Amino acid sequence: MDNISTDIELWLSIKNSDVKAFGTLMDRYWPILYQKANLRTNDEDISKDLVQEILISIWINREKLPTDTIPKAYLYAALKYKILNFVSYSNLRLKSANLILEKQQAESNLTPEDIIDVKELKNAISNSTAVMTSGMRDIFELSYKDGLSIAEIALKKGLSTQSVKNYLYEAKCILRKNLSAYTSPEHFAGVLVVVLMKG
Repeated sequence: MDNISTDIELWLSIKNSDVKAFGTLMDRYWPILYQKANLRTNDEDISKDLVQEILISIWINREKLPTDTIPKAYLYAALKYKILNFVSYSNLRLKSANLILEKQQAESNLTPEDIIDVKELKNAISNSTAVMTSGMRDIFELSYKDGLSIAEIALKKGLSTQSVKNYLYEAKCILRKNLSAYTSPEHFAGVLVVVLMKG
């Protein structure tokens, strides 16, 4: 029996609240969905969250699942929708962050200490990228400044996606270490993106 037929059987069983069928479908498609999500988001934790949200939604709404669909196509469409929403929200959040920073700088009187902090943060980032190898720095900038996905960078540089991930991981480790005095770990990514986008 082919995968489509067995997927449909699992799908119908899930509609009837079969936990085992849900577990089988999840085991079958989790790795595929996660890989697709990670290629677009460049973030392992976010990719896991997106896939988890899809699967949880399927179970919660199992009785309403359509019967005239191929489960694989349904899952891929759901993932595409989730990623589009995530990208749109991320872009909106970045624009909002930039607008807030610009408004604060325009309306408030920055103290010399504030100005020094911003300059020091930019210097710390510059010093961090300076100690990276040229290949690592190039890949880091393609990801954070140009906004390319891991797959796009791999294609552009002629590398495997795993090599690109390794470079980005090492680059983040260097930056986290050097920026620890300026921002908390939970704000690291946001601060880095905003500072780089603002040049």
